Amino acid sequence: MNEKMLNYLNLLNQSYDDVIVILLNKYGNVCDDFFREKSYSKFLNGEIKSITKGKYARGKEGLYTHHIDEKIHANLQNLIYISHFKYDYSYQRKNRLVYCDLFEHIILHALIYIETDGHYSGNGYNYLREMALEWYTTDMIPKPEWMRKAYIRAFLTSEQTKYLFHLIEENKMHGIKAKGNPEDEQILQEVINLFIARNHRPTQEEKEQKWILKHPFLIKNGMDFKTPRRKLLKLMYQVKFHEKYDSLAEFVDSRLDMFKDQLEDEFEEVLKDQQKNGR
Repeated sequence: MNEKMLNYLNLLNQSYDDVIVILLNKYGNVCDDFFREKSYSKFLNGEIKSITKGKYARGKEGLYTHHIDEKIHANLQNLIYISHFKYDYSYQRKNRLVYCDLFEHIILHALIYIETDGHYSGNGYNYLREMALEWYTTDMIPKPEWMRKAYIRAFLTSEQTKYLFHLIEENKMHGIKAKGNPEDEQILQEVINLFIARNHRPTQEEKEQKWILKHPFLIKNGMDFKTPRRKLLKLMYQVKFHEKYDSLAEFVDSRLDMFKDQLEDEFEEVLKDQQKNGR
């Protein structure tokens, strides 16, 4: 048995926290935060749709970057999870990251799964497991450069790969039933709800009910779901905008690029403010 395989077996017999220390000593501290803090904050505030990453990667050396706190939170680099759970930025700092090769990464996820009694890292472990089996037990060699580097760095023979997974799953994971975690369950429900919302075409009655709930002040002032655009503009001008525009025509021209629902929302706010101010 070669030295690399012995090192993997040694890691498998350590605790998760001890393996983190071993890997930090082996590869050194991670050199940068996973995401840029300002970009992360903007993403959480809904100002941007993606997050700028830091310059932490060592993919050219065949190394992965692992979030240490995935023992307590799922998918800390996943934008859907970050958006939904508003993970604190502290989990993305360089002192909460560690470098590892492919099998070390697999062992980290296996240890999380074992130490959390099947609540965390089941998906991460299975994803990496399938990748390793494809790389090392078939004739397939990955083509992307960073994958080839990872493939070479962690290389085991087919027999060694199968033996390592046998030890992980039969000796370590055996008897632990994957329970999943609340974060995964919430995300799944959110994705399902989003799919339903995108594929559901509301009826006219549903649209009208939604409009009624959203516009109590328009209703109070004699408008309804079917009030035509021109009448809406005329009422807006009479109630509020005659002081700013010289004529109704000028006011109508100023609102040509607005949809009817935008006009309704604007007028709703006008009427709401007037009642608040006692006018």
